[in-house]
Amino acid sequence: MALPSTLNKPLSCPIVVLCNDICTAMKKLHFSVYRGDVYKKVPESQFTFKFLCPMKTFLLNLRGNESFKDRLVQHFQHVLPLWSEPESNLISQLKIDRNLVEVQDGWLWSFSAGSFVQGVIPESEVSRTCNLINDQLFFIAFFR
Repeated sequence: MALPSTLNKPLSCPIVVLCNDICTAMKKLHFSVYRGDVYKKVPESQFTFKFLCPMKTFLLNLRGNESFKDRLVQHFQHVLPLWSEPESNLISQLKIDRNLVEVQDGWLWSFSAGSFVQGVIPESEVSRTCNLINDQLFFIAFFR
């Protein structure tokens, strides 16, 4: 008995594989996304990310990498709208909590409490929590 022809097709299309590889690279390099822009984790902080560039600029720069060059040249027009979409869920997006600002050594400033606080982020959320630097304002952000 012959197998259906659909079983001989690749498990994922090249665009999906490329998007997964971009996501993996972003995570390894401590990049994240917020509303279509790319942010880089600040090395000396626990939660703070700084604006890096718009997604289009990031993908254009990524084309210079040998691992991505051929695929991005071929699929750029398909990949850019997927990654630039403000509500894209290809990678966990930052979600801002405008009440908290990372200060130093795990201490946060809470606007609502009017004081420095520690331990207000549940331990289960710590690895998914970050600050977002944008126009000199620092806010705690959580990955969705």
